Amino acid sequence: MVQRSRTKDEKFILALYDEALNLGDACHPVDRYFIGKRLGMHKHAIDMVCRDLAQSNFIKKEEDSDAVYITPNGLRLIDHLNDT
Repeated sequence: MVQRSRTKDEKFILALYDEALNLGDACHPVDRYFIGKRLGMHKHAIDMVCRDLAQSNFIKKEEDSDAVYITPNGLRLIDHLNDT
């Protein structure tokens, strides 16, 4: 079976999940620019991806910070992505 390519949004949320797990909790807040730079994304692209993921209720932004964290809906998305 051939695995399809992942979108930038999917790559971002999976990288966020991995980094949050490294910090001890899947829902731990992580700097969005750290994740984006790790994926080779520019600031504008990071902002757009985070806006889309937040509008879909997969991540939430922390107030007065560049940190984002995964919501329960985001965890379900990650489970789905890992199953495919």
